[in-house]
Amino acid sequence: MDILTHTFSGFACGTVVASLHQGSLFDKVGIVLAGSIGGCLPDLDAISLWSGFDQYIGSVLSLPSGREIYFGKYWYSHHSFTHSLVGLVSFIMTFSIFIIFRRSDQIKISSYHMFWLISFSSGYLLHLVEELPTPSGSWGGINLFWPLTKYYGGTGEIWWWNNYDI
Repeated sequence: MDILTHTFSGFACGTVVASLHQGSLFDKVGIVLAGSIGGCLPDLDAISLWSGFDQYIGSVLSLPSGREIYFGKYWYSHHSFTHSLVGLVSFIMTFSIFIIFRRSDQIKISSYHMFWLISFSSGYLLHLVEELPTPSGSWGGINLFWPLTKYYGGTGEIWWWNNYDI
């Protein structure tokens, strides 16, 4: 699936979660956006295909070519870490720590932030579920239980168009 479809799926998750929150319209928009971010964030690794990646990021970090990274089996390749449950937990922990330190006067996470994290998590999880029936490509599915090396899904049970392949 492409990043736009994943973003809209996350948007749908965020809409459901926001409808359960009793806060302001501004809070609800933030919760919907969190679902959208969660829906597209696992494809963050696709930046390796952006023009200029090899010249700027790849050369500075001494990485292989962007195409080799994207289609390869490195921990930072597509369908690897960011498409795993460990990746989801890592992002949730990062956002939670950010929220806590931002509100350093309190350790408590507000109701809004809980709904934000639930929305983000549901968008992210839906992204992983949506990847399971797509064709396996060069990865053989998604590395759902990273750091284990087994890839799951990739059954090819649905039509799939990946705009990164163009």
